[in-house]
Amino acid sequence: MKASKQNTLLSVLLLIVYTITYAISFTWETPIAFYYYGMTAGTALLFILFLRNLKPLYYAIFSFFTVMAQYFGSMLGGYHAISFYDLLLHFSSGILLILVGYLLYTALVRRYEIDSRAVLLPVLFSLFLAIAAAGLWEVYEFCGDTFFHLQAQGGSLTDTMTDIIAGSCGALIGAAFLASSLKKHKQPQKDKRQD
Repeated sequence: MKASKQNTLLSVLLLIVYTITYAISFTWETPIAFYYYGMTAGTALLFILFLRNLKPLYYAIFSFFTVMAQYFGSMLGGYHAISFYDLLLHFSSGILLILVGYLLYTALVRRYEIDSRAVLLPVLFSLFLAIAAAGLWEVYEFCGDTFFHLQAQGGSLTDTMTDIIAGSCGALIGAAFLASSLKKHKQPQKDKRQD
């Protein structure tokens, strides 16, 4: 099966699960807010529109993260039920954003024919992108809290800074893993050139 069809199928299945869960929630004491359903389903639709051509493994990883963050976290109340859930997801997002940064870097290298032999450049690019994204996410949460009264930041600078630090720590660990992986894959090329 073609990657785009496989990825689209995954998102359609997730949309079905989200919609069934949302419908069932009307039998609960507190139904799921439409906003949470809309954001979760909207993300699946955006994945279909913009990310369907990714390798299925990457698509599945990104989809899994959104399931954990939006479906379990927002729709099913994971953020309120588990005290460290938000922190865990911010930490995980730092690692995930290293992958996003590296995919973006490799796309830029191919498009603009940049010399890609250096190990440090893709690692730094990915690290700075991940840390910047952690900060931008907090801006998004602040805007949501300000304009829609969502309470994503819990009204606290401590929550904001803890989230940025967790995302940055995840990014540092992801960057270390990326550097190690790139060094291993670059080593044989250096040996071949020396022969």
